[in-house]
Amino acid sequence: MARLILNSVLLAFFHFTFAQDVTTAEEASQHISISSSGTLLSNPNLTINAVNCTVIGDLSFSGGCDDAASFVSTCPAQWAPDANFSMLPVDFTENWLGIAFDDFHIHIELDVELTPENPTNEIDIHLLGDSGIDIPFSKSGPFSTTFNFDPQIHGWVNSSSPANFSYGFDFVIPDHSAIWIPVVHLDNISTFGFNDSTFTTTGMKSSNPDLQFDFSLAFRPTFSIVADFLTNILSDAITVYADTPNIGVSVSQVDNVTPSCTASDGTQKTFKNLTHVVPSITTDFDFSVAKPVEDFPFGPWNLTTNPLPTQCLAWDTSSTTLIDAASATSDARRITVVLTPLVGFTLFVFLFV
Repeated sequence: MARLILNSVLLAFFHFTFAQDVTTAEEASQHISISSSGTLLSNPNLTINAVNCTVIGDLSFSGGCDDAASFVSTCPAQWAPDANFSMLPVDFTENWLGIAFDDFHIHIELDVELTPENPTNEIDIHLLGDSGIDIPFSKSGPFSTTFNFDPQIHGWVNSSSPANFSYGFDFVIPDHSAIWIPVVHLDNISTFGFNDSTFTTTGMKSSNPDLQFDFSLAFRPTFSIVADFLTNILSDAITVYADTPNIGVSVSQVDNVTPSCTASDGTQKTFKNLTHVVPSITTDFDFSVAKPVEDFPFGPWNLTTNPLPTQCLAWDTSSTTLIDAASATSDARRITVVLTPLVGFTLFVFLFV
C-alpha cells in the first residue's frame, strides 16, 4: 500500500512566546505559549486549516546523579531535586532525568479536506519547526544538560473517497504531572499525575452526507535530552515522546437505524441513513536511547484505552450540514430540521497506569 507522508512546517502561521525562567539552580523552567490559525498544510490531496490550536503551559526539567554511578568526580548535595520533582516517590540517589508539566492546556481543532490519491495519508506538523527549541540547563559543578522540546500534531486520514470535516479536542494536564527517567533502570521509568487529566472532544462537523473514513489525531510532545554526566552510559540523546492523547475516529454510514445508530425493530423512530462517528482515545509513551547498556528495555509503555460517546448524525437539507440525529425527524435520509449545535464530551482520562 502506498503511503503519502505529509510533513508541514509553516511557522508563519504559529505564534510562539519564548520566556525562560530558571526558578532555582536545581531546575530549568520554560513557559510555552503557541497559537496557530490559517492553513497548516495544503497540496492537491489534502488541506488542513487550524480552526483554533493553542498549547499553553510550563515545562520544568531537572536531573542528577550520585558519585558511584557517574564519571563526574562528585555530585554535591545541592543537586537534589527542586519542588516539581522532590515530591515524587522515587529514588534520587542514582542517575535520573525528569520532565514536569504545570498549567498545561492543549486545544487542537482542525478543518480537513481530503481528495485522496492514496488511501493512507500521514499528518506530521512540527509546531516549532523540525528542530524544536533547545533549552540549556546547568547546575553547579560539571553538569550540563540540554533539553530539546519538539511539539507536534500527528495523525492519519485513511480514506479512498473525498472527505471534508472538522474535529479536535481539548486536553488539560494537572499541575505537577511528571515523567521520571531513572537512567540506569529504564524498566522503572514512571509517570505521575496524569490520571486526573481531562479530555473534551469538539465533536465531528461536516457538510458531506456520505462520509466514510478513519482518522487519528494526537498532540505529541517530543523531548530529546543530552546530559554530560550520562556520557559513560549513553552515547547520544535519550528521546521521549508521549501521544497525550491520541484520538481515533471511525466514520461510517449505517442504514435503517434508531437515533442512537442501533438497528431498528420497526417500532422505534427510524432513519433510512445516518452517519456514525465512533471515537476512541489512547495514550502512548515511548523512548529510545542511542547506546543502552545491556538489558535496557525500551517502549512502548502504559497504553490505555478509554471509551468515548459516539455520535449519530443526520443530514439537514436546510443548513447542508450533519446534525445530531436525536433532534431530527425521520421521514427520509435527507431531512429538513432546525440545526442543533453539537456539544463536546468530557471525561476523566486514566493515563499511564
